[in-house]
Amino acid sequence: MMKKHKKTKIFREIRYHFWVIFGAIVLTLSFFIVLPLLQTISKPPEMDLLLTDIDLASLEPPPPAEIHEEPEPEPQEPEPEELQLAEESVPLDFTELEMAVSPGFSDGWMGEGDIRVILNTSN
Repeated sequence: MMKKHKKTKIFREIRYHFWVIFGAIVLTLSFFIVLPLLQTISKPPEMDLLLTDIDLASLEPPPPAEIHEEPEPEPQEPEPEELQLAEESVPLDFTELEMAVSPGFSDGWMGEGDIRVILNTSN
């Protein structure tokens, strides 16, 4: 008698868990499937695309515009000759050129070096 009572208790627990899982599935489906469907059904339809007829008639081209030729202005001053530099710059030697190309050689714990090249650009 005890075994039969124990078997029915196990079947009740299995049946209870089955109904709990079935109820969870039904609630999940109602939230994620039925509610969005109801929202789309109750929403009024919107016009996504508006089609209109266009008449593509061939039109005559417009008349050509009048072309006004303006006389070329006479040059008032003669064109200046090529400007020449007052002084030629002194080419940099190899060490100055190397410092100008890679100025970050002293970045680190010792600090940065200060290198300045002054060009004479006054006329």
